Amino acid sequence: MPILPPSPWREFLQELDAKMTEVCRLPCFGGFAVTMEYGISRLTADIDVLDVAPPHTVKVLMREGGKGSPLALKHKVYLDFVGIANPPCDYESRLHPKRHIAVDTQGNLLAVVVHSAGIQDRAGARAVLMRLFYRFDTITKVFADGGYTGKLID
Repeated sequence: MPILPPSPWREFLQELDAKMTEVCRLPCFGGFAVTMEYGISRLTADIDVLDVAPPHTVKVLMREGGKGSPLALKHKVYLDFVGIANPPCDYESRLHPKRHIAVDTQGNLLAVVVHSAGIQDRAGARAVLMRLFYRFDTITKVFADGGYTGKLID
């Protein structure tokens, strides 16, 4: 049983599929692909399509599901034929959840925050520090990894 995409992509693709007269293959990239492959919510209005097979179906797909089409306006989702995409070299590392932890000098876990890769490290660090200070009001000094830059708390 295939895993169905979440709404509104599911309804959009089901209606688009109903309009097609032949089977098409749509290799995808971007937020839609990240959500489907890794289960990380990266909501986006477009479904980035790298290629279409068979190629002659591109015109039909773009007419029926491209930006500004009735389906796109109805579901607020559309197909975007990107052809060739060059992901950044660290693309996959940005897809996995980030974890921010606080431990004491003995390595005992004091606080942890897990969030999607779309949130900046500074925000995750701020969240773990707020949780830490809420639970332990006697802490007066915190050491952080050099990767956390900028102002974290007031």
